[in-house]
Amino acid sequence: MKRSLSNRKKNKSILVYIFFMIAVGIFFFDQAREGKLAVTSRPAGARVYLDRKDYGKTPLDAAVKRGEHQIEVMLEGYAPVSQRIRIEAGKTATLDIDLVQIRK
Repeated sequence: MKRSLSNRKKNKSILVYIFFMIAVGIFFFDQAREGKLAVTSRPAGARVYLDRKDYGKTPLDAAVKRGEHQIEVMLEGYAPVSQRIRIEAGKTATLDIDLVQIRK
């Protein structure tokens, strides 16, 4: 009977370890699929869109899936900036944008 309880504890410990290792693997695998995007603008406070999704205002630091993306930076009274950007896994893509004021 003691042996049976000991084996159950050992098996439970092994299962907990396996699940832990799977969770760690998934976490690192997911991290490897992302990079970072850092956007600053002059003036600050411009709205940043990535693939038409609103990511917030500059200055911006965001985790982004790797690959090609369309970025747009907009601020009322300034010409919008639009360009393609490539995000690499584990790296930071940096954009520093001088917005041009629209003359009225």
